[in-house]
Amino acid sequence: MARFVFRLQRVKQVRTIQEAIKKQQWAEANRVLLMAQQKLADLKQEKTDVLAYCNRQADASVRPLAYLYIAKLERMISRQIERVQEAAIAEAAARREWLWARTEKEKLERLEAKHYEEFSYEQLRKEQRILDDMKNHLRV
Repeated sequence: MARFVFRLQRVKQVRTIQEAIKKQQWAEANRVLLMAQQKLADLKQEKTDVLAYCNRQADASVRPLAYLYIAKLERMISRQIERVQEAAIAEAAARREWLWARTEKEKLERLEAKHYEEFSYEQLRKEQRILDDMKNHLRV
């Protein structure tokens, strides 16, 4: 009996590799986004802590230095917000590329399944013809 050969097997392998690479790139972009969001949360928490510390202090000489530090934290927070937005855009683009690559790979997988189904059907038809011929020749 003949063996099934998918003629686009190499293309399918390339698409599988491309999909894995795109998935890895998306995972890296997602990791960068999560790290940027975590740093932003840390900066906001630090600002809250400094404000709370400032309000608890009775010594007025500490407050001007604390307010300078808070102003610096606010600048850092605004820069970090920009970084988070950039990372979110990069993550969304990487996710779109990965989903496109996955779709292309799945198209070839469906095509291979369809071709295999047609191949199996044809093989069963040939086998049935052979069995019918054998049955007809035995009766004579």
